[in-house]
Amino acid sequence: MSENIFTLQMNGNLFDYWDKRDAEGKHLFVYRGGRRSGKTTFIAQLLTIFMHNDGDKINVASMTAEQGRLGAYADFKNIIESCPLFAAYTECLESPREIRSQSGGKVFFNSYKNSETAKGVACDWLFINEANNFTKQQFIDLRANVRKGVFLDYNPNCKFWIDDYVTEDEICDSTWQDNPFLTDAQLEYFAELKAAFESPNATPLDIRNYNVYYLGKYSELRGRIFYESNLHFCDDLPEDLYDFKVFCDPSALRGADYFARVLSAKSRADGKTYIVDVRSQNDGSREDVVRQLREWCGQYDGVEVYVETNGIIGQDFYEYACNSGIPVYPWYSRGNKFDRICAAYQDIKNDMVFCDSACLLGFMEQVYEFDEKCEHDDNIDAIASTYKIQHQ
Repeated sequence: MSENIFTLQMNGNLFDYWDKRDAEGKHLFVYRGGRRSGKTTFIAQLLTIFMHNDGDKINVASMTAEQGRLGAYADFKNIIESCPLFAAYTECLESPREIRSQSGGKVFFNSYKNSETAKGVACDWLFINEANNFTKQQFIDLRANVRKGVFLDYNPNCKFWIDDYVTEDEICDSTWQDNPFLTDAQLEYFAELKAAFESPNATPLDIRNYNVYYLGKYSELRGRIFYESNLHFCDDLPEDLYDFKVFCDPSALRGADYFARVLSAKSRADGKTYIVDVRSQNDGSREDVVRQLREWCGQYDGVEVYVETNGIIGQDFYEYACNSGIPVYPWYSRGNKFDRICAAYQDIKNDMVFCDSACLLGFMEQVYEFDEKCEHDDNIDAIASTYKIQHQ
């Protein structure tokens, strides 16, 4: 690789792995590490150089368009905008989401939630961001169209097909401690992970998050996650609440999944999200639910109601609520439900307050039973989605 402006700014551990493996004639580069270990940014730096110097065509694969936009694309764009040399010869486009160099090189970003779309993309380099979200067949199909090499990165939070292609000593491990560019806020995040792990009330998820994201080691989640002792409760609501929102996770109301609803608001004084009221039932009728939602809308000003529309049941209830005069908005939940809930763990634990209400005790019984193999996860999923809509 020719000398370039980024050489001295690159993560040395990650660069040395690539340099050694490239010299050995290898074409698969695997980066494993916890959050903020710098792996995605380093790969983006390297591929930007390839695009600029060699005119290479690069396919960046993510599981969803949102992940691609907020993750790898943002890293590429920041690298280019911070370097006068790259900025002078490179154009970053939003639609289509591409980066084009005057050398003829190009970086294009694709999402592959549908496995059928993982075919037919010819490129010099492939970068699969968060590779553990992809199936082995998607990897095989994507790799077939690559001329020079493949980069993968992932967090060590689950076992997957990468073990079929490389041995442990062929993987580059990294942690946040390898990244010299972290901000004070990011360092504070890792200090909180360690403090939660060392707490006498540490939950299985605190232990797993510390191992995966702090130490960069694979760790299985064993045991339940949410306990009354690691959540915040209050008897009375603050008087400064605003931005009242309801999240609905519809069900068929036929004795199976629960139809969970959560009313929340934010406090101006402490910035926390307050759970004002909750409901959860697996019987009854749509009319009963709409009647109850109308009561919430009448109690507070400007209440917005969000309905998860992932399936036909959610889509049907959304249309029914619209026709019933409820101020309703569609909400599409992305990714694996269990992972989505676990990702919201710190926010629920640190930034949510549950107000004592008539239905809260029964609602929380299901929350405390949540684990990877629990019978019902509707209530805690509604809580996790509630935090997300309050901070979208």
